[in-house]
Parts: sequence; C-alpha cells; structure tokens
Amino acid sequence: MKKDQIEVYKRAFQLLDPTNEGMITTEKLEHFMRALGQRPTHTEVCYIVADATEGSALKIYFSAFFHLSSEHSTPDEEEKELFETFRIFDKNRDGYICPSELREILYSLGQGVSEDEVDDIIAEVDLDGDGRISYDEFVKALGP
Repeated sequence: MKKDQIEVYKRAFQLLDPTNEGMITTEKLEHFMRALGQRPTHTEVCYIVADATEGSALKIYFSAFFHLSSEHSTPDEEEKELFETFRIFDKNRDGYICPSELREILYSLGQGVSEDEVDDIIAEVDLDGDGRISYDEFVKALGP
C-alpha cells in the first residue's frame, strides 16, 4: 500500500477523532460505516471492533481502523470509495461540497462544529477560493 493511501485513512480517522485522543468509539465507527453506505447493526460493529482489537473494547485505535478499512481494498476500490465519500458530502450533487453540506455530514457523524470551524475547514481545503470544495480539492486534502 502506498504512503498516500495510508494518509487518506489517517485523515478519515482524524475527522472522526477531532480531539486527537488516538481512538474512536464504536458509535463513531458505526456512523462512518453508514455514511459510506454500509448498513451494519450496532451489534455487528461491536463484533467487528472486538475482533479487530482482540477483545471487547468499546474504542478502536487507528491501527485497527486502518486494518478494517484497507483489508480488502484495491487501488480501483480505493478510488471508487474516495469518490463515493465525496458524493456523501455533496448532497445536492452539484460537484462541490459547500459549508452547509459539510456541517450536516460532520453533525451526522457526531462532530458538533461551529460555523467558524466549518469555514476554517473550507478555507484550508478550498484552493481556488470559491468558498466550496471540488472533487480535486477533496482528493488533494486527503492526500499526502
């Protein structure tokens, strides 16, 4: 697996762990899986986490998250997953993620963010300064 692919998983994990605790709860993992179109039950997620952590942990560290996320990924699947993740954020399918769409997704993932925090995220990723995130900007933001 390439270094830039590992970085994509690190950035996804960081979105779920904004306080940098180094771990996420099973609930956040469940929300993340649902945002990617999967439909696991809470019990299934608990089993997945318990299996990945070799115990009955309620939290998962990056190494286990990475293992779960990349276990069966090929480069084509990773590109498809990246595009599907972008589409989750791009609610109105106009090819851009606007601040309201980003705020809605982060809120659904259990991340309470202020308007200023969303504006900061947009400003950091928005390379052309149009106030929204294109697919190319999204990919660059998740890359190395």
